[in-house]
Amino acid sequence: MKISIENKISIPFLTLFIVSLTIVLMTSFQFDYNYVMNSQFRQMDQKLKEVEVSIQLSLQDTGQPEQVKKKIIDDLRLIYPHELLVYEERVLIMGDAPILKKEDVERINRPLSDYEHLTTKAYLLTSKRLKSTGWTLVVLVDKRELMSYFYESYKYNILIGIIFLTLALQFTILVSANITKPLKVLSKFCDQISGGDYNKRIELNRKDEIGKLGEALNQMLEQLEASMTELIYVKNYNQDILNNIENGIITYDAHEAQISQNPFATMILEQLKPYTFEGDSFEKCLKTIIQRTKEQNLSQYQLYRFTHAEGDVKFIDVNTSVIRSNEESIGGYICSFKDISEQKKVESRIQRLERLASTGRLAAGVAHEIRNPLAGMRASIQVLNKRLKSELTGKNEMMFLRLIQEIDRINKLIFDLLEYAKRYKAEPKLLNLHSKLTELLDLVESELQSKQIHLSLENLKKDTLIFVDSVQFSQIVLNILKNAIEALPSETGRIVVEVVDDELNVILKIADNGLGIPRDALDKIFDPFFTTKSEGTGLGLSIVHELIVENEGEIDVRSNEGEGTEVMLTFKKGGGFING
Repeated sequence: MKISIENKISIPFLTLFIVSLTIVLMTSFQFDYNYVMNSQFRQMDQKLKEVEVSIQLSLQDTGQPEQVKKKIIDDLRLIYPHELLVYEERVLIMGDAPILKKEDVERINRPLSDYEHLTTKAYLLTSKRLKSTGWTLVVLVDKRELMSYFYESYKYNILIGIIFLTLALQFTILVSANITKPLKVLSKFCDQISGGDYNKRIELNRKDEIGKLGEALNQMLEQLEASMTELIYVKNYNQDILNNIENGIITYDAHEAQISQNPFATMILEQLKPYTFEGDSFEKCLKTIIQRTKEQNLSQYQLYRFTHAEGDVKFIDVNTSVIRSNEESIGGYICSFKDISEQKKVESRIQRLERLASTGRLAAGVAHEIRNPLAGMRASIQVLNKRLKSELTGKNEMMFLRLIQEIDRINKLIFDLLEYAKRYKAEPKLLNLHSKLTELLDLVESELQSKQIHLSLENLKKDTLIFVDSVQFSQIVLNILKNAIEALPSETGRIVVEVVDDELNVILKIADNGLGIPRDALDKIFDPFFTTKSEGTGLGLSIVHELIVENEGEIDVRSNEGEGTEVMLTFKKGGGFING
């Protein structure tokens, strides 16, 4: 049971007063009791002395001693019928003997010259042995009557004590209220502060220590309110930074338990759920790097390459740091991570463009150096063929023809190299995608029919416009369609051309169900001279990439070996911009 503060103050005071009053009353009772008893014994001694004097006077009368004693006894019986006892040789010769114990009788009959006081349960006795008569005189008083009188008189003392107790109780209540009232105000004030109400102030109007305490609380509250305002501002400021920074931030305590994470961390964690790094999820990778940070007590950095089951790749840059509460104690850890996949794509694109540009310059120089000697060689072979035609056998004539064919093939390669080395200057204009695709599909219709390949067109609207160079768009689409047709088996091959139209871009997807591209070759398909075909220059997709870049578009190829390939071409919507 909870004890109120008034009781906590009043009970000790009241207990102390009651104990003190009880001690005073008990002491007073004992003192008064002793005083009454001593007074009574003195009165009994005085009475016994009077009897003794009376007996001594009576013994001076003439006559027979026995007659004189008898007369004395008779006189005493008349004067003291109840309160006087006379023993002779331990035999009661006068008075009504009370019930006395044997040892009490022996005691009062001892041959003493002075007065003997004896207290029993019911009586007070004073005795004296007279040598002149051999008698033992005993004066007795009923103790119960004496105590009844004593208690009757002492009840006034008890009444006075009760009055003092009542006054003390009232005084204690007043003192307790005077002390606890401001304490209650302080307690209520503190409850309001703990509840977050910092606007109120306490008013005690006292000059004592409690008043000073109230003033100190008001000053403390003003300082606390200022500190809280500043703390809330700093907290909100930091929270805004965490919420808007394009990095995932996760904090951990010293035992590696997660404390908080910002919205970008939640978003990246959700995006990476279907991705793995060497078979581990992103959450497990974070736990591993945090454990390493704790073990080494050093900041860690790692770039993770996460892959999707469908072949998509994401690059995550992860940094960890140790949070130190002081120079020796570790307060926790902070982990910062960012999806740099787009940055990696841009870097890869820049590297590819630089590589293509340098390859183009080299190819142009080599082509010019080779083209003229090849022309001379072809002309010389043709002249020799004509001069020696009559002398050549069929086998030798075929050799001349093969030489001319190989020179022509080299010339075609040189032509492709020169085409590749050109700077394709695009002249983008609004182009109706429906009309242009229909026209291009008609051009490859014969090849589709010859291999019995099924082509379907999905989600193509008649009013879809893109901003692109029409001629270069034709080169791009025809090159990709021909690659798909060449990669597909007869009869079972399928090509799906799908148009995805969003607010800013138009995405043209060309997907086939061919053999796909090996994962280790996927990053090289735009490199010059790289090809997976037994025949081909490896310049087709390089030229496509150049044309896409020239038209401010994007190209992305996704493929899993044995599952087919999907090429996504992104163009600006009519009058719009590329998203991303």
